[in-house]
Amino acid sequence: MAAEKATEFVVDVAPKAEGAQPDFTGAATKDGFKIKTLPAFGLKDEIKGIDATAPFRRAAFGLENDSYTSFSDAVIGKDTVYVMSLEQKYPSFIPTFDAVEGEVMQAARDQAVTKALAERAMEIKQAVTTAVGAGSGFSAAVKPFGLTGQTTPEFDISTELKDKYADTLVQLCINVKQGELCAPAPVKEGVLLAYVQLRKSTDAAEGLPAIRQELVDGLSRSRAERLASAWQESLLKEGHFKDLTKQSAQ
Repeated sequence: MAAEKATEFVVDVAPKAEGAQPDFTGAATKDGFKIKTLPAFGLKDEIKGIDATAPFRRAAFGLENDSYTSFSDAVIGKDTVYVMSLEQKYPSFIPTFDAVEGEVMQAARDQAVTKALAERAMEIKQAVTTAVGAGSGFSAAVKPFGLTGQTTPEFDISTELKDKYADTLVQLCINVKQGELCAPAPVKEGVLLAYVQLRKSTDAAEGLPAIRQELVDGLSRSRAERLASAWQESLLKEGHFKDLTKQSAQ
């Protein structure tokens, strides 16, 4: 209902005649909406009070200063629907170092920590791989680094794994061979290092039904995408459009 109301508002904002200007304030007054003016923001800036699920920045930076593209369509988030009107658009610029010194130094520190952590994780992975290859168990191999192991229940691609790293583990390990380490993966608390202790082949008669619906959905999406692409091409042909990007430069 909010999206429909916002769309009606957009219609009220739009110019009613050639050469007329959009009337954002008049439409807001008519529909009883309050206008909120935001300070200038960049494409990567955090905007306080805005529903993070709405494509707000993308819509904002698509606006232009003219009669028909200075206001947006309904921008829909999880809990909020927005309609934007461009107040002013500033050209991009490179700020002075003094203006962004704090952000730059913090970004540099974060980058250095991330790099050091990744390098250390690869060192540990190589050392553990060597130890496991020499016959050591995984838990014993990671013990010199102050790490402790945690064993998950057996799982496959369709299992709802009860682990806070479930999604990461499935993606990391589902195609790794038995007795091998998975690639180190960054997580919130640091880096996750996983080892495939046991791997069994799934019986096709049991495994296929578990992923049947995923296969059906995937095939349906693929078919829909191909049909949509063919339909779009037919519209271009009917309109006698030509793809000039394929022509070589003279």
